[in-house]
Amino acid sequence: MAIEPRTLPSTPSRPGRLVPRPDEPLPCGRTIGESWEEPPDRHTERCPYCLRARAALAEVHRAAEALTARPVVLRPELTHRILAAVRQQIRRGRLLPVPSRSPAYIWEAAAAASLRRAVDTATDALVASCRLAPGPRGDVTIALTLRAAYGRPLAEQAEKVRHVVLATATRTLGLTVHAVDLYITDVLPVPP
Repeated sequence: MAIEPRTLPSTPSRPGRLVPRPDEPLPCGRTIGESWEEPPDRHTERCPYCLRARAALAEVHRAAEALTARPVVLRPELTHRILAAVRQQIRRGRLLPVPSRSPAYIWEAAAAASLRRAVDTATDALVASCRLAPGPRGDVTIALTLRAAYGRPLAEQAEKVRHVVLATATRTLGLTVHAVDLYITDVLPVPP
């Protein structure tokens, strides 16, 4: 059965786009990524939204194959600029949903930097790493690796860090937090 690619129904975040983001829900509740999985299940084979999404992705796939079939010669300065842009996108991490009346997102790297700064300034602990993972209901799980202060009860430090993280994530960034996981990997002397 041949399906002609068409523009998907408009969404509040992206009116009239050919292909939405992979994690964006279709009107049927599936995501574009789920509609592309092989082999297609019964829902995907019959749902008009999934069929349109698959057709749009197939068109993009065919265009990408056609482009890769031709040899491309890039000037070194252009190659450098393209790679710099790709590296910048990778460093940003994922887009995390911020609950609001209209769709809003924050880059994972920006949210992690804000949380690290808040913990480093409001507690004696130092953040070694901070990761945020989006959940299925628009919430996030935050995982921090910490260096705790020596001579202070770890449970109290963990509770203070958790409180600062929750307050910053919810009040400052507007995120809905599912869980805050803390991993203490080192103990540092308290600064004088």
